[in-house]
Amino acid sequence: PIRFFNKSVYLLQKEFHCELKELSKGDKDEFQIKMTNLSIKYNEQIKQLVGMFKHKYGGQDKREPPDILCDPISFNLLHDPRHYSFGPLF
Repeated sequence: PIRFFNKSVYLLQKEFHCELKELSKGDKDEFQIKMTNLSIKYNEQIKQLVGMFKHKYGGQDKREPPDILCDPISFNLLHDPRHYSFGPLF
């Protein structure tokens, strides 16, 4: 997910710089206004991207592991029940 996020930000930056380059070729009087609008648009896109990734991947670090994984006896019992059985299994 991190690589995809970084690539998405890179593509947004690239698009921003291309549009900014096009604006600089235009009318100098309107450049400041158009640049401000472009910056607002870019910031909104970044906020949406961050929000989307935070919604999708943000809660993964805060999850608690299941109780079964916290108790080593239960964990081992589930993975190798023969080791903990009472008597031989045939």
